[in-house]
This record gives sequence, structure tokens and C-alpha cells, in this order.
Amino acid sequence: MSGLPDYTMRVFFGGDQLPPEAVELFGHEVEDAWNRWRDGGDKPVARPVLIGASGDGFWLAGVYMLIEPGGEIASIRQLIVRHEFRSRGLAGLLLRRTHTAASSAGCKRIRSTAGWGCMDHIGMYDRMGYDQARGEAPYLVTKML
Repeated sequence: MSGLPDYTMRVFFGGDQLPPEAVELFGHEVEDAWNRWRDGGDKPVARPVLIGASGDGFWLAGVYMLIEPGGEIASIRQLIVRHEFRSRGLAGLLLRRTHTAASSAGCKRIRSTAGWGCMDHIGMYDRMGYDQARGEAPYLVTKML
């Protein structure tokens, strides 16, 4: 990938140490999900997963995903690529890593919102093999793993 600094791709599952860079990139929703998983006790709680591409001491891009209770469905909550690193294939690389992480966790399906009216998002998910969910909102996309 041209124009990208040297970077490292890492996967963090709920229960791991929450990287502070993730909160900076995604906001406090990810921290709240981490705490719910940690404090969940006996009740079913979605397991948070983070995939981050870091370089030069900060996250260039990342995916925040939840594995639903029961473990068969993963939901991508956020996929963020910093503006200066867009259009370089990083989002596709992150999605492939997300598919691997979800599959290794036992998920059979992954879903995401493609962004209301954002044709570039819809096109990216289409290229990655996602289908529009039938009977759902038109921007919900799913992929069997």
C-alpha cells in the first residue's frame, strides 16, 4: 500500500487490555462495551472486538465489532480510516482481518451498516461479498462466513 507508514495490525477481544488509542479513535462507546463485557457476570453480553492498524504511535484505522450473545453473529459497529489514510486499501484489509477474527470466534455471519446513502461504503461492502439484508433497512449488509 503506497503512502502508508509502517503499521502493525492487531486484534483485541473483550477481556484483553483495552488500548487507549481505541478510545481516542472510536470514542467512549468502545470503553463502555469493554466494561460491560468485563462486568457482565452471568447475563449474556455482546463481546467487543477491536482490530487496529497502528503506525507512528497512533491508530491509522480500526474496526469496532460486537459478537452477539450466542456467538453466531458479529456486528461491525464502526469502521474508521483516518482521512489522510483513505483510498489506499486499508478499509478492505481491515474488513478481511475482521472476517478472520469473527470466524475464529465461531461466528457464522457478519453484518454492518453501509451508511445511509453512502454509495462508496455500499460499493466497498459489495466488493467484499456482502449482500443487502432482506426485509431489513436498505443500508444493512450481511455476509456469511
